[in-house]
Amino acid sequence: MEQYGADHWQQLNYSANLLNWRAAGFTKMQDFWDRDFYTGNTQALNDDKNNVSGKKLGLAEFSNGNFIGRTTTYREYFKLSDKDYSKHYFPYPSLQTSTDYPKKRTTLGNGVRTVLLKDEELVNRIYLDKTGDGISFANHSALTYLGAYTRKSGRVLEVSSTIQDDNVLKAYHDILIPKAVEYSAGILDYFFRGTLDVGFNWDTNTDIYTFTNKNTSGQDFYNGAFSLFEEDASGNRSLVQHTNLSDMVSGGILPDGSSANMTYPGPAPSGTKFLVVYQGTIGQTNNSALDPVDANISIAAARPAIEQTINYPDDYFSVGGFGMSISTNLDSLDFGFIPSDFQVIINSAIFDDSGSIGDVNAIPSPIGGGYPATISYVSVDPAEVSVVGNHLSVNLTATDIFGIAMGYQNVSITWRAFPPQ
Repeated sequence: MEQYGADHWQQLNYSANLLNWRAAGFTKMQDFWDRDFYTGNTQALNDDKNNVSGKKLGLAEFSNGNFIGRTTTYREYFKLSDKDYSKHYFPYPSLQTSTDYPKKRTTLGNGVRTVLLKDEELVNRIYLDKTGDGISFANHSALTYLGAYTRKSGRVLEVSSTIQDDNVLKAYHDILIPKAVEYSAGILDYFFRGTLDVGFNWDTNTDIYTFTNKNTSGQDFYNGAFSLFEEDASGNRSLVQHTNLSDMVSGGILPDGSSANMTYPGPAPSGTKFLVVYQGTIGQTNNSALDPVDANISIAAARPAIEQTINYPDDYFSVGGFGMSISTNLDSLDFGFIPSDFQVIINSAIFDDSGSIGDVNAIPSPIGGGYPATISYVSVDPAEVSVVGNHLSVNLTATDIFGIAMGYQNVSITWRAFPPQ
């Protein structure tokens, strides 16, 4: 596996979507590898294949149940009496139920395929396809000479099949590399799962600042504390307030979507920016951390901002030709001041067939000829955002490729402007 990857790394497919671990029901780091769903049972493999809600497997479970290795191969090759049974035996994949071996025992059919050997000789080999017990794909393994010779006799030998074949290794990499990218992107998102929205209000009569700290992490904040920092024009930060969560909310639990307020006597020096940081546990049940790995050390930080989330009307219609394009501006509402420091986040957008918002290009689907192309949870470069009076504006372009329909749908943007002090 590793040698094939090293020899063909430039041809491998690395494209994959970010794993939506929240929607999948992952609650802790271990879930990315093992959710305790697959324990040698086909139900877990099939639930994962069929995208049953909440049943997505960890990456180790997925690979263990669907693939074989050089020595950890089909279960039929091992007996309890084998001295290496405990090290190499796994219940799935099974030669008899996970592949089309029973069919190819008597009829080779489309199992004969061509492979290019290292000496550049083209030869025919007999391949087994994975047809059940989880995902299905061609070239799960190749029969060896003894496997092909003895197949009709029903003898199952440990040397009957191999993965040391370019067609097999390509099939494995085509599935496992995008899967690894998907889960890697997901776990990076998990590490930064702590999110916080901080509202800001300044009572000019009393010079009291009020910060409304809203937990947007999808999981509870538990214990920990909020810290307020001032940042001067040179970027130097100083701690001006530290408040334990238990002093702010009952039981020290701030549920997802809930807020806790901090007040601070102003005025701050001209040009000051604020930063609010939560440090503690993110995700709890029965007053215990869901993930003990990062209990009490998880971080969420945000700068106080006035925020708008706008869902824009669809502009999607049939077309009769190819290559048509539309371009428009999407605008925020007024902020009550001229925004000079801001953030624009695209929550979602769907294009037929391609499109962009600001500097962010939609990612085409790997199936369906690229349709739909999508954007999700990406920030726009501020240089691509226009300040128009007291509001912000960004350009959207949608381009047709196939001449059936064009336009955009489900465009949602969050606009954040950081008030000047």
